[in-house]
Amino acid sequence: PIRLRRTVLVDPQNENVNTLSTTYNSLWLNEVKLTDGGLFKRFDSIEVRKLRDSAFAIEHPIIGAFPDEQRKLAINGKLEAAFRREIAEYRDCKNGVPVEWENEVGGNGPEIAFEVDYASPTLLSFTVTGSVFCGGAHPSNYVTPITFDITTAEQIGGRAGENKSDLNAEAFGRILKLATKDERIAFERFALGRWKEAAAKDKENSENCMTGWIDEIPEGEKEFSLSFRPSGLAVTRRDYPHVASVCLFQDFNPTIIPWADLKPWLKAEQTLLP
Repeated sequence: PIRLRRTVLVDPQNENVNTLSTTYNSLWLNEVKLTDGGLFKRFDSIEVRKLRDSAFAIEHPIIGAFPDEQRKLAINGKLEAAFRREIAEYRDCKNGVPVEWENEVGGNGPEIAFEVDYASPTLLSFTVTGSVFCGGAHPSNYVTPITFDITTAEQIGGRAGENKSDLNAEAFGRILKLATKDERIAFERFALGRWKEAAAKDKENSENCMTGWIDEIPEGEKEFSLSFRPSGLAVTRRDYPHVASVCLFQDFNPTIIPWADLKPWLKAEQTLLP
C-alpha cells in the first residue's frame, strides 16, 4: 500500500540526505499506479478518458480513441508526465500539513477536479480546479485552463508555473496574431473587453470582480488564460487574491468568444484551427 506521509529531515548542507530524499520521492512516485477510470468525454472521433491514481484517486484526462496512433502515444506521454507531477505536488502539499490538523482540513481526499472542454485532431483543452490546503491561514483556490497542441505534443496554455504566458509566440501565438507588441495590445483590448462586457451583465458580482492585479500590468504584458470550448475561445482571468477567489468561479469567467468573432485574429498560416 502507498502511504501518504514519510518524514525525511533534510539538512541543506548535507548533500547525501538531500539525494536520499529525492531518490525516495522518485521511487514513491514510480510506485503510484495509473489505471483507466472510464470515459471523460467524446468529441466526434476523439475520446478522452480518465486516468485514476492509486494514491489519492485523482482523475486526469488521457486520450483514448484517436485517428493517429503515433500522435496519441506522444500526447499521452506528456499527459501522464504532467499527471505524475500533479500527484507529487499534492503529496508535497499534504506532507506539509501537521497530522493534528487533518480533522480540521478534511480527510475526504483532494478537492481537485478536471473538466475536459475541447478536443480535436490538433488541440486539447481541459480545466483543473481545486481547493488545496498546504498549511497557513487559508486553503488555496485555483482555476487553471490547460491546452495542448496535439500535433507536437506540446503544452501551449496553462504554463503559469513555468513563468510562461499563454500569449507568447510559442503558445497561442501559434494560432493568433500576437507576434508584435502592437498585435498583442490589440488582442488584449479585444479579449479583455469581451470579458468585461460579459462581467458587467452580472449585477451582483461584477463590481467586485472587475478589478484585479491585471490592472497594474502595462498593456502588451497583461496575463490571462486562453483555452478552447466547442463554441469558441475561452478567456479566463486568474488575477485575484485569496479574499476575492470567488471571482474565479463566476459564469462570466471564462467568457467565450465565438469562432466567427475570433477569425480576424487568426494567423493566416496557422493550421491548428479550421
